[in-house]
Amino acid sequence: HGEWNQGEYPRDRPIRKTLFAVDELCGFVTAVAYVRPEKLTGMTASSVKKKMKQKSFAAAVKREDIEKGAELLGLPVDDHINHVIGAMQTVAVPLGGTMTLHDVQLDVAAETAVADNRHAVFDALVQETDCVGHTLSLVSASHEEGGYVYMVDLSTTFLHDGSGTAVDCTQLRAGDRIHVEATSQPDGSFTNADVGVERG
Repeated sequence: HGEWNQGEYPRDRPIRKTLFAVDELCGFVTAVAYVRPEKLTGMTASSVKKKMKQKSFAAAVKREDIEKGAELLGLPVDDHINHVIGAMQTVAVPLGGTMTLHDVQLDVAAETAVADNRHAVFDALVQETDCVGHTLSLVSASHEEGGYVYMVDLSTTFLHDGSGTAVDCTQLRAGDRIHVEATSQPDGSFTNADVGVERG
């Protein structure tokens, strides 16, 4: 979908147009998220466009490709940016973690891809536990000062120490380092988690 392979892969199909349209924009939105305390949360097209005007910010990103992509999809630039932000928010994973997508369904009519299962793996620090409400609040271990909180549903979580022995929710303390493998939900929370508590 790039300029260099237009001869072999012209932008003549919805999927090729879409790949071109989101390529530069996804990278730019990620760059904007890195410099915002709340990351992707609350991000709007105006936040992104403001950064687009700063030529020194993410200088390698071709602003003209973002605009050309919106034109290819027949969308106003603001709508295009908001669509991409919304899509990225549904698969957001704590910074410093990884995510794999399984069982991806392609909606040809809407020209969108939706992952049924978003498996996330990341290290985090315990911020707060609510054993009665079955909620565990975490911050990414690699970005403690980022200010973004991740919620884990404890009712579907297996808590254990390094040897695999179950750990009770009441034993968790703020600042405990943990390793999380879980399913990311569209609202940004995590369920069906396997949480390993690192104890010195």
